[in-house]
Amino acid sequence: MDIKQILSDNASKIVYQDAQNAFISKIPVFVNCYNLIPNCDPYEYTSKLINITNNIYPRVNALHLLMFLLSKKYPNHINNFLHAMNVACNYKCDANLLERLGNDIITCLKRFPNLISDDFYKNLEEIIIPEAKCGNSVFSYRGTRWFDDHKQKGGTGLADFSYKCYAMPISSSGLHELTQMYKELPAGNFESFEQIRKDAILLGHHGVFGAGVGDMIHNSDFNVKALISGMLTYYKTSNKSRLLAVQSKTDFDINSVFNLENYNQVCENGETVRSVLQRLNNNLNEAKLYLPNTQNKELQTKIELLNKNLKTKNLEDALHTLNEYILQGVKQHKIGISPNIVQCCVWMDAKVTEWLNKLDFEGEFGLNFNSIFKEILLFNELLNNPDFTVNQKEFEKFYNDNVISNPTEIAFRSVAQRQNEHTIKLNQLHNKLKELYSIDDDIVFNRKQRIWSGNMFGALQRLLPYKTASTILGQRYRKEREELDANMYSIIARWNSLIK
Repeated sequence: MDIKQILSDNASKIVYQDAQNAFISKIPVFVNCYNLIPNCDPYEYTSKLINITNNIYPRVNALHLLMFLLSKKYPNHINNFLHAMNVACNYKCDANLLERLGNDIITCLKRFPNLISDDFYKNLEEIIIPEAKCGNSVFSYRGTRWFDDHKQKGGTGLADFSYKCYAMPISSSGLHELTQMYKELPAGNFESFEQIRKDAILLGHHGVFGAGVGDMIHNSDFNVKALISGMLTYYKTSNKSRLLAVQSKTDFDINSVFNLENYNQVCENGETVRSVLQRLNNNLNEAKLYLPNTQNKELQTKIELLNKNLKTKNLEDALHTLNEYILQGVKQHKIGISPNIVQCCVWMDAKVTEWLNKLDFEGEFGLNFNSIFKEILLFNELLNNPDFTVNQKEFEKFYNDNVISNPTEIAFRSVAQRQNEHTIKLNQLHNKLKELYSIDDDIVFNRKQRIWSGNMFGALQRLLPYKTASTILGQRYRKEREELDANMYSIIARWNSLIK
């Protein structure tokens, strides 16, 4: 039987008459979509459409629009789209949530079409849809979750990050990109995100600073962190320089922030403007390094112990567990990683940085022979070497030839040199991502700057010169090692010049 006739005959199964009429009027769209799906069973196709139409009522026009967009721009995704939407119907998602999920799929296809695979749809059906149905999730929320695509391109909203996590193949280059995106989020979790959204309304749309400030926060504008911290600085010092710099970089109307009287007002919920600003500043700038909450029980136990006591054994145990978890995903060619695991990587990076920075000479010397150092270097490779996933044997060779078999000073210099090589690769990766996703120059510049600044990557490059010794014996030995290192370095440099 002809697909058009099958659609017409089954339209009577649509519960509401107005939805039935709308469905019949859009049959040409559905016929066109059907013809774009190879080897499609017409009765199964029709059944899916009828089921979605009944469940998405009264938002039936949304289905028609989504199918039309798919037919024009993403015809290869029509079948997966229909299957995912039917799964959402089976979870009893309401009409608004169905429309939201459908729009999110289209947005993913617009923003990172190269990552939308069958495995992504599997993650959508098995992880994202159930989480969206339960609520209290970025996937269930309707508001401004995506980075504002009318201004800077390629930035990061909570939805950009969360959906991309479940679309990304687990790899060293993918983890580097996701950890960079996480650092740009306006909030590290849904609770903070919700509070930021509400505070934007208090200060902006319903408050003294107006819709321009509120929209800037809601749209995850690239300059929003600088805006809020600049407002607090301006209130304390009357210095406008930071705010003027923000004003020159944004199209939003923020003139209200220069009126000091606004900062002494009371918001509609009874809080002062200043207290809301302080909370916003914390959530935007400081709140992303909270203790991760992962679904991996073994990893969660290890990081909770580490959070209580940053001692060497706790750090090594947590690193080993996280490294093995990631490596397993790499070996299995797994698509998708939990946003909480990415956040855990950022949190662990900060813990490694803190541990390395606290080392004295006694802790530093001989570190290259300690098993924790290999775990740190391996973790660094997973986050900061885009070639590591496809070339793990090369890291093992580097470690055996240059780290564990050499004096500490030479090992540290080898690590620093390897870091420099990684920097070149990562800059090339960010240039590639810039072209692929049309990312603005300012965002790319900041991502490149973050490669080596204030993190494990930078701490590994600062292992030499040695840090201060804590004992008299250590002070003497430190001096001897520095003199030996200087002589050795001079000899090596002289030898290299002779070879050339």
